[in-house]
Amino acid sequence: MFFLARSFSLSGSLFPQGSAYSAIMERRDHTGRQNLCGVHTALYTVSIVALVVSLAAIALGILLTLHPDWHEFLPLYKQHLAYLRRADPSEYWLIYKCVAITWTVVHFLHGVCVIMTIAGAVSTRPRMLVPQFLMLILLTGVYIFAFAALLILTFTRPRHLFFSLSFIIIFAFFACANLVVLVVFFRFLSDKAEALREILANTKSVHFKESSNS
Repeated sequence: MFFLARSFSLSGSLFPQGSAYSAIMERRDHTGRQNLCGVHTALYTVSIVALVVSLAAIALGILLTLHPDWHEFLPLYKQHLAYLRRADPSEYWLIYKCVAITWTVVHFLHGVCVIMTIAGAVSTRPRMLVPQFLMLILLTGVYIFAFAALLILTFTRPRHLFFSLSFIIIFAFFACANLVVLVVFFRFLSDKAEALREILANTKSVHFKESSNS
């Protein structure tokens, strides 16, 4: 949470009124180290956490795919899924495998998007942050839907599904934190990329004038 607060406090000072070029050039010496230690550190920290979470989710998906009987110990299975399994076992196991494989593939793709984000931060390419941005929006929407569904089931059944709710809340928290930091860093990186383009354009203009005068 410190990195989130730090990112928000820095974002207010990184984007003053005026052009991106003048803003960065005026504050380059004063806030250069703060930017690196604030926004960049927040992004890299959240990215490392996101990779760890993605690896854990991939491992969980693989284990549940290889050992489908493990999910039978969950309260969600005992209260709801067991009835669906008895109603149509073949269809139940087909849906179960599809969900487990989809879970694994989605988090694998998210891990790839995190690596792309780090590469985009290093190379100052804001567009490389877009895939993870879209992936996080998708994951956040899925987590919100799953949380709402489990919450409804919790209030309609005698036994509460606290374990399943906690599981969803943990993954949703990391996704939302990653999304917030990514939005702040995207603004910062876009501003920096625009400043670099203006510097390059001004440099070309100066060289052109010098060559014309000579």
